[in-house]
Amino acid sequence: MPSLYNTSYLRLKDEDEFEELLRDICVLEWNDPRTERNGRRGQPQKGVDIYGQPAWLDGAFYGVQCKLRPSQKQLSKTEIMSEVKEARGFPHKLSKLIIATDTPKDNKLQIMVDNISAQEVSSGGFAVEIWFWPQIERRIGTYPSIFAKYYYEQIASLTNLDVLTRLIDRPLQVYSINYPFSPDVTPLELGLRFRGIQTIKHVTTPVEAKAVAYSDQLPDGLVCQIERIDETKEGIEQLRLVADLISLTRLLESSCPFVILAPLDQGERLLHQLEAMGGLSDRFLLLDSALRQDEISNQVFFTVFDYGYTRRSRIRTVNISTRTRPNSPASALLDIDWQSHLDTERHPSVQDWNELFVPALKVITTQLCGLKESTRLQIDCSLPLPASIALGFYFNLRVATIGVWARRMGRSETKYLWLSDGKPVETEIREIWHRRGASNSRSAILELTSGSSIHTTVEHFVQTQVLSADLWLEVNLPLNNNDTGIDEAVAIAYANWIGNRMREFTERGISDTHLFLRLPSALCVLIGQRLLACGRIHLYWFNNNRYSYQFAFTLA
Repeated sequence: MPSLYNTSYLRLKDEDEFEELLRDICVLEWNDPRTERNGRRGQPQKGVDIYGQPAWLDGAFYGVQCKLRPSQKQLSKTEIMSEVKEARGFPHKLSKLIIATDTPKDNKLQIMVDNISAQEVSSGGFAVEIWFWPQIERRIGTYPSIFAKYYYEQIASLTNLDVLTRLIDRPLQVYSINYPFSPDVTPLELGLRFRGIQTIKHVTTPVEAKAVAYSDQLPDGLVCQIERIDETKEGIEQLRLVADLISLTRLLESSCPFVILAPLDQGERLLHQLEAMGGLSDRFLLLDSALRQDEISNQVFFTVFDYGYTRRSRIRTVNISTRTRPNSPASALLDIDWQSHLDTERHPSVQDWNELFVPALKVITTQLCGLKESTRLQIDCSLPLPASIALGFYFNLRVATIGVWARRMGRSETKYLWLSDGKPVETEIREIWHRRGASNSRSAILELTSGSSIHTTVEHFVQTQVLSADLWLEVNLPLNNNDTGIDEAVAIAYANWIGNRMREFTERGISDTHLFLRLPSALCVLIGQRLLACGRIHLYWFNNNRYSYQFAFTLA
């Protein structure tokens, strides 16, 4: 089945709409909401239809010249040179001119544009780039809001288009009500946050919930957690609670999940009372609070996800935020929030990792990999490096093709997308062997870095922990200090190289690899995808306070 990023989208027929599409793409890709079209049709535009200031350029401008070609005839060198000449007179000094066309990719034309660009840059001018239609299609697939705006006829359900436009960039969330009220984070709320569902204590009790003006803030689920009603007042309290629950159902869409978590006997009496009062007890999912916490969290997660994903018209590009910081994502379907147990100065115990993190990763993987094959998963990873490796490990290449948002070096607010099955390019990779071992080697130490070496710090840790290994290899991806980031093709090449090397280790009999990292977290996700069937992989957190490593967990 074709995937989202190689599906052929219908080409636009109107030049204004084509320009508007490119403007919307550039607003998001450049992270510049002030990007705008240059005048209107018929006015002199000096070779530039769209212009803006990409966030990573400190005020410099990019320009776009749009070339809609209904005939599908490729651009000529004369046409391109004419636009380049015109753009030299653009009022703002350009750093790059992009020629955007709806024609198929053409290698000869690509090489021609590359040569024109090199000549322009050598003479002190701007770089020149060409976007063919397949490259524009890839960008359409990257941003769900653009897909919904220009290709809404391909959306699974058009009955909720207005709702979709409000929800498409909003993370799944549930409103949580505790009875009696408690401000503390409950185990269920924690479990949902670990699985990517935001929990909002928007109201404190069912009584107050009746006064909430939900409007377009309708949640993807509502959870009412009941400890136990005072037996001496059970009749009165239960009637009041049932009345409140019925009132709440009238605020929600008929298919919105409403979960009651309570002791089983108490919950069953509530449902009988609801039925007696005409409250449609089948609207409620009753969960026994005596169940294991991961079972409860999983059931609520699956229910909320199915409803929230459906009301977003089963969008084919799923944005996922994985974070250990308090900032909430601006655009994500799942907001995997691990900040309560993990950050750069606080690391979970092995038990916490296995009991909190691993179950969450497994259930998220199960849910997302069960979607239709054309779904693209785009992960914004803000995790310590061992957790990033684990994320990729569970979303391995056999179960998911993903995109991962990489940050430009030194500019954390600006990101660009790497697709995990992108084409690699020949890349310089430096190997430094510190110990080669013998034919009967069983263990290895592997240091993975981009730029700076970590060998001295790793060596000190190995000595203090009396960690033994038969092989010891340091692998470095050299960086150009003038670069703003690692290209996708380079990232893929490095990740592929590491995966191949690890499999070579396994074939030599290596069963245990100790992995130490200093890489972009996005690159760690790609590497983790390639570590399936590579024996036991022991990972280590870096403790900033102690400036030393500590054991994290083992992947196997």
